[in-house]
This record gives sequence, structure tokens and C-alpha cells, in this order.
Amino acid sequence: MPALTTQIFIGLVLGIVVGYVWPSFGVGVKPLADAFLRMIRMIIAPLLFSTLVVGIAGTGDLKAMGRIGLKAIVYFEVATTIALFLGLSLVNTFKPGAGIAIPIGSDTTALAAMAQNQQHAWDIFLHLFPTSVVDAMARGDILQLVVFSTFFGIALATIGSKGQIVLDVLDATAQVMFRFTGYVMAFAPVGVFAAIAATVGGKGLGILFTLGKLVALMYVGLAIFVIIVVGGVSYLIRVPFLTFIKAIREPFLIAFTTASLRRAEEHRRFRAADRLQLQSGRVDPLSLARERVRRADRRRADDHRPAAGDDADADAHEQGRRRRAARRARRAHRDAHAVQPAARGRGDPARHRSDPRHGAHVGERDGQLHRDGGGRALGRRVRRFADARVREGRGLMRVVVTGASGQLGAAVVEDFRTAHDTVPLTRRDADLTDDAAVAAAVDRVGPEVIVNCAAYNDVDGAEDHPIEALNANAFAVRALARAAERLGATLVHYSTDFVFDGTAVRPYSEEDRPNPRSVYATSKLLGDWFAFDAPRAYVLRVESLFGRAPNGPEPRGSVASILNRLMAGESPKVFIDRTISPTYVVDAARATRELVERAAPAGLYHCVNSGACTWFEFARELAHQLGLEAALTPVRTNQVALRAARPLYCALSNEKLRRVGIEMPAWQDAVRRFVST
Repeated sequence: MPALTTQIFIGLVLGIVVGYVWPSFGVGVKPLADAFLRMIRMIIAPLLFSTLVVGIAGTGDLKAMGRIGLKAIVYFEVATTIALFLGLSLVNTFKPGAGIAIPIGSDTTALAAMAQNQQHAWDIFLHLFPTSVVDAMARGDILQLVVFSTFFGIALATIGSKGQIVLDVLDATAQVMFRFTGYVMAFAPVGVFAAIAATVGGKGLGILFTLGKLVALMYVGLAIFVIIVVGGVSYLIRVPFLTFIKAIREPFLIAFTTASLRRAEEHRRFRAADRLQLQSGRVDPLSLARERVRRADRRRADDHRPAAGDDADADAHEQGRRRRAARRARRAHRDAHAVQPAARGRGDPARHRSDPRHGAHVGERDGQLHRDGGGRALGRRVRRFADARVREGRGLMRVVVTGASGQLGAAVVEDFRTAHDTVPLTRRDADLTDDAAVAAAVDRVGPEVIVNCAAYNDVDGAEDHPIEALNANAFAVRALARAAERLGATLVHYSTDFVFDGTAVRPYSEEDRPNPRSVYATSKLLGDWFAFDAPRAYVLRVESLFGRAPNGPEPRGSVASILNRLMAGESPKVFIDRTISPTYVVDAARATRELVERAAPAGLYHCVNSGACTWFEFARELAHQLGLEAALTPVRTNQVALRAARPLYCALSNEKLRRVGIEMPAWQDAVRRFVST
């Protein structure tokens, strides 16, 4: 069946033809258009109430919500004032309504009553407050409903855990209304057909040219408005105008084609109940990213897999069926493709490199994934068949590894290439933020498995560069998921412990609800959700990475910094109030390969070494394995100036990984092996 946009366009054309050829029939079907408009109106009140309350109560920080609300009101007032003056100027200059004769009728009683009952300032103020919320919903008074929903959401947030059941019910209600909205939008082609047929049938074909002038002027006004308002916003948030336009391009196009409500339902996973915050020092609501995430997804309409934050395990049998079917379709020609050698260069720009100021040591990063722009090219085709025998029921596979020059990526390449046809990709081979480049690079290889090790890991920098973080950590994953869906490939994507808020008292499991507290964390969580659009996906959470593959880059991050300072006889500063589950990249790479080879159930896994420790305990164990006297300086996170919030307790349980037969060694054993190599 054609896409909804295509169906609406077909309905538009058919309506013009029917209205012109058969005017009486066109006028007669007008009730269908009226019915569609009523269907739209009937969903607004419950949808607005449920989403607004969940958005306010689910934020968890009323002060932040108040700041966002105040800025939103100021923005709304300024933008609407500009729009008002712009519209009045264009209308009075071009007079687009000239030629449209709309009879008023002889009964002027209603007009007279309106003139006598004009509202004054206090009347407008009193009108904000409904006498009954049921009455406001029945009359469709949106302003009164917004006021009631705001107070209700604030009250719900203040009672804490007691209101969780109400929050869950309203969250479920919002999901139902999104689905309901999808059903209503399915009727849109019929409503458009009836409306245009009735208009042409009653007014004649000439009305289209007259209305066309009106519509054309409207879009001219919108273009001017965008240049003024969006240009001003892009200047204030210090984002290049064209970059800003590119970021909001998809939601604009989708809204233009009236498909935004359906996309919102399809991407129900981005809901306020997960308390997502896309806030930074310069961009508070970051609405452009929120809209792009909510509406731009290409999720299949018949895919009802659960959200990654709730239950990431997908239907492995159904995923496998899709993957095998797609593989058979491409098997005949996949071997003809190859990857071009990577050009040697000087690496990524400085802004794409990991920021060394958010880790266990004050002067080092927190061991997250490296950006895929190392100093040497790894784009050459790696083909090693020394160990190509069947393992755990899976034979030789063609594997693409993105971010292959990073700390984890190099370890994954080293592990996979001993048994599989492995193709490393760096940023020079394919810019993952460019959907077309991703599609071209992946299609040339025709892989059965895509392992994504690339990420934007500058936790503090993401607060100032949210679009870059979203592009690399979320939308790049979406591009890879689409490529995997097209090829029927398995997608492996690495996530982070930062998706949690760190307030737990026991190790987090895969079933625990994320609660990101920074732009970086939110961008990673969105990437997790996008990954599950692949026909078969593994999302592996790792944290505090350390170690080096035999042919990998020099160790980087907190552990490397602590090691170097200990070897130099210095006293590194380490956190005593951050609890972690360290991840040795060699163990993470092995576990990744075993998951794929065993065809373990797809879903979300915590891929960390067993056990938990503070950064102080980790550094002390590292010194012990080195045979050095531990001269450590303990510090607390509140003693260090950090742009983005850090989760204090982020131990992760790898029990789910153990249940599928993959044991992760204790972190102490990993430290011993790391030191010995």
C-alpha cells in the first residue's frame, strides 16, 4: 500500500477530478470531510491532557521544567508577534482574498451578540481557568485544558512515588491516543478527497487558482518567518543556520505532509515518562532534536516490538526470518562488492576527539568509547581464514565494524577477524552522520553483521554541541539500522551506563528504566532505541573501558592516565564516590562475537566485567597488580567542576549475559591480564 503522503495526494487529485466532472456528487460527499474534521477534534483533548501531564510530572525536576516553560512562553510570544505583523503586512500588501466571494447571510444576530460581548483583560484572564475540566474537554477549549493539565502535572510530580501509578496510566493513555491518532490519520485521504471535491463542485475549478494564490502567499510568509525566527534562534544557540535547517528538515517535511501524528505514534518510545533531558548551557529545550527524534523515524508500521527502555528483547524468531529472507535475496551478488582502501590523513578534527575531563581522574576521560578517528587507517579489507571453522552452529560471516580505529573497535576487529571475514570502517571510509554515505559503504560490503563501535563521547562537550552528539550517537545508529534492515543483517551497537541516573543501591539490570541526565546520555539512549529498528539487534552496555587490542591504538582514558601517573611515581586523583563495573575491551569483544555466533536472543545486554568497585578501589587494584605502592588522592565528584551530570552509582549486572552461556571474568582478573600485556 502506498505511503500516507501518497494516498493523500491521490485523494487530492481525485477530489479535483470528481468535483469538476461530477459537481453534485462532490458536494454530496462533503459530510465525509466534516466527519474527518470531527475525528481530529475528538482526539485533541485526551491526547493533549495525557501527554502534557506525563511530560510535566515525568521530568522529575520542577525547577528545570519552570525554566523551560518560561523560555518557551517568551519564545512563543516573540515568535507569534513576529508572525502577526508579518501576516498583516503581506495580506494588506498583496490582498490574497480578492476574488473569493463568501456570503455572510442576512442574519446578523450572532455578529451583533459578538460585538456586545467582547472580552476585556480580566475576562481573558478568568477564561484561562475552567469551571469544569469535563466542560473544557467537551468544548475543546485548549487553553483551559493546558492550564488544568499544567497544575495537575505539577501536583502529580510533588507527591513522588505515590503518583507513579497515575503517571503510568496516563502514559499508557498517551500511547493509546497515539495509536488512535494513527487510525484517524488513515482516514485522511478520504477526508481530503471529500473536502476538495465539495470545494471544486460547489465553487468551480477557478476556486483552486484563487486559493492557490492564498496558499502561495502563505508559504512565502512562512519562508520569511523561518529566515527571521529560525535564523535568530540559530544565532542565539550558536549553531550555523544551514546546520540548524538540516536538523529540522525531516520533521518539517513530515509535518508538511500531515504524517507527523503517525510518526509520533510510531516513535512512542520517546516519551516524557522516561524523563529525557536534552538541555545544555545554551540550548534548554532543544526542541529541534526532540521533534526530529519523535517524527523522523522510519519504523515499520506493523512492528510492535517493545521499547528498549522497558523490555529490549525482541522476537528473535521473527527477526531471523526477515534476516534470512533478505540474505537469500542478495546472496547472488554480494561477493562482487568491495570496500575501497582508506585514505591516510591526520585524523578527526579536535572537536570529534574524546574530551579528557570527565573520568575517574580529574584530568582524564571516563573510559567511554573512542571516536573512530585514530591516527592510522584501518579501512583495508581484513580477510583471515585461519580459524574459519563453524562455532556454536554459526559458520563464517561477513562482518563490518564501524569505529574500527578506536579502543573498543580495534579489539572487536582483532577478535572477529580470526574467525570471520571482517571489514573495518573508520570515519574516512564513511561519515556515519551522512545517511547516504552509510548506505553506500555498507551496501558495498553486503555484511551479515554490523558492529557499531563509533560514538561521540565528549560528555561535557555535548552540552555545548548537542546536535553533533545526536548526529553521531543517535541518527548515525538509525542509518545503520536502516542499512541492516535493508540487508537483513544483524546490528550490534554499544551503549553506556550514563543512561541511568546513578541513584540505585544495587547493580542495574536490563529491565531497569533509564533516566539520562545529560545531553550525551540522552543521545546514547536514543541510539539504543534506533538500533532496535534493525531486523535483529544487540545493544550492549559497556562502561569505563580499558585495555588494548594487539594491533589497537595506545590505551586512552582514565585507566591509562592512572597507570601512567602511577608508573611516574605521581599521586593521581581518583573518585571515591563513583561506583562502576569496569569493562576490559578484550572481554567485551569476545562476548560480542560469542553472542552473534551463538545466535543468542536479540535484545539488550550489560556487557561488563563481573563485580563493581569505586574508581579509588580500581586504581588501588591496578597499583597492586603493578607491584607499586598506591599513592592515590581521593576526591569527590562535587569537588570537580563538571559541565554534565555524572551518575554516581552505575554498577551493571551481567546476569542476563551469563544466562545465555557467556561468562564475563571478574574485573580484578581483567586488570591482571591488562597489566600483564
